[in-house]
Amino acid sequence: AFGPAQKKKKKKKKKKKKKTRGWGGVVAAGGAAAVARYDCIPAEMSLAIAQEDLGTTFELVSAECSFKTRGKAGMPRGTLLTMLSLLSPWKWYLNLSKTLNFVPKAQRSRTTWTLLSWALPLWSWQNGAFTLPNFMGLVNIPVVYWSAHRLGYGGVRFSDRIPLPSYLARWYTLWGLLVILPIYAAVGALCIPLSLPFVRRWLERRVAKSYSFAGEPTCVVEVTTAIQGRSVQALPSGRRGHKEGVVTIVLPGDPGIYCTAMLACETALGLSNKCSHSTLEPGFTTPVVALGRAAMIKRMEFAGIKVDCQLSGMVPLVRKLMSRSFSQDSLDSEPDHHDEKKRFSFPPIEE
Repeated sequence: AFGPAQKKKKKKKKKKKKKTRGWGGVVAAGGAAAVARYDCIPAEMSLAIAQEDLGTTFELVSAECSFKTRGKAGMPRGTLLTMLSLLSPWKWYLNLSKTLNFVPKAQRSRTTWTLLSWALPLWSWQNGAFTLPNFMGLVNIPVVYWSAHRLGYGGVRFSDRIPLPSYLARWYTLWGLLVILPIYAAVGALCIPLSLPFVRRWLERRVAKSYSFAGEPTCVVEVTTAIQGRSVQALPSGRRGHKEGVVTIVLPGDPGIYCTAMLACETALGLSNKCSHSTLEPGFTTPVVALGRAAMIKRMEFAGIKVDCQLSGMVPLVRKLMSRSFSQDSLDSEPDHHDEKKRFSFPPIEE
């Protein structure tokens, strides 16, 4: 009786080791590489571009990602079902704990604080108003901090937001706060019945049977990231120099179907090309870390995605860039910042 009991204890210990190792450890132990979250490329890529363009004399201090869509957009059925499943408190806790295990230990406290503050109606210094949380921020934030740790700017402050339309973010709405608070109240009221398992299961079945979204190719997604950099060494006066700038990525198609499929395909093609002449490090990684900044930009531009970065030490220039919509002309050539009357229109997308 003593022998089998010992064997059972040993088996239990082995199982515990597998659980604590996590998926990243399992993949690494198998000598394989897994790329996480290709739909987080715009946020991850924006910070990598900013750090590269700041150079070695400046470090990336903060980045605020602003997600906008132009045209008709909808939510894929799978995304909607994921949102419904997250309304369960237990599943929310499990997802949060698994997400934090993905992030390096040095970045977990900052990631936890960013995820908690993400759910609040935060003030956006680039939009000059209160903003809503971007739903994809739940995934973007851990991926960005993992990538930042690997690329050498782990101390960055990051936020992922959705701005209100300009006419709702004026002084008469307290810069959007009077619009956002009722939205939070409505969502909170809906979460009470939807947190019940039988209600949630019934709604999930209805969504799975009756709801569908095929995507919208004429939609345009614009991800604008305002960044702040600080000089590594202090100036003779004892203060540090500062730089501010904007990284803009414009993607054709709606965010749920077309953009996600495009980024997934470009990531897969890039990985196939890289693996043909080199190897990837075993374990979990992200697209920008796996492929590299230069290769990722080439793949994105080849797919019709526009990438632009403008840096300046002056705040007024950043404010002007924020109020301007980028187009193919503004991304392919140097914009004239001195001409305030010059405006851009987005080019038509060929279906």
